[in-house]
Amino acid sequence: IIKDSDANELMMEALLGNSVDFVKLLVDSSYVNISDFMTNKNLVELYIKGLEQDFSSAGGRSFFYQLCLKKNIVGEDSEKFTRWIKSLTEFPRNNGLSSIKKMPEIPRRLVLYEHLAYCERKLLGKAWSSVYERRAAEYSILEDQCLDPFRDIFLWCLIFKRVEMARIIWANSSEGLTFALAASVLSKMASKLDDRDTDVVQRYTRESKEYEQLAVDVFLESYKNDRGKSYKLLSRV
Repeated sequence: IIKDSDANELMMEALLGNSVDFVKLLVDSSYVNISDFMTNKNLVELYIKGLEQDFSSAGGRSFFYQLCLKKNIVGEDSEKFTRWIKSLTEFPRNNGLSSIKKMPEIPRRLVLYEHLAYCERKLLGKAWSSVYERRAAEYSILEDQCLDPFRDIFLWCLIFKRVEMARIIWANSSEGLTFALAASVLSKMASKLDDRDTDVVQRYTRESKEYEQLAVDVFLESYKNDRGKSYKLLSRV
């Protein structure tokens, strides 16, 4: 029998190593419970270690890294990158405002979420309201569980190009319609990040269409079984 702590460590390694079949085995066999695994601490670790992999990789970098690189948030210099990675797990200074008499305490928010919210808007549209911006303070309490474990790990998979892994998470979530529509939009925007890379363009254009069809399939199945429930699904989207 695998201990929960050991299973969670294996899950972390499998996600970062893009070991699709092993992640599927851990999830389908209930060795890993996504809700328990997705603590804020593990979410931060996935982003930090994923970015470290990006830096040491010659190609195939995540959309997160690419977008930060385009905005000159991070560079290719090793020393600058190390400082940037360190800053992501720090709290921005509040310029002493909270120490002023009668000023309310400013919630502590990890710098990571500022950049993550920026990437979300670039990939999902300017009107997108990022939970990592609205509720960054809650996500910054590392010992707490993620507010929406399946959404959080699903988004990580999409942003870090774990395409097949994202499908596994999608199949195990209860938000099939919402996730599929969001993934369709993100994939469409991602295909335009670098139109010189025809493989990426073609792959994510195809992903966008496939997620769009998945959303349609989920809605039609729901409509067939329960019309009232299907309308509620649309209202949530």
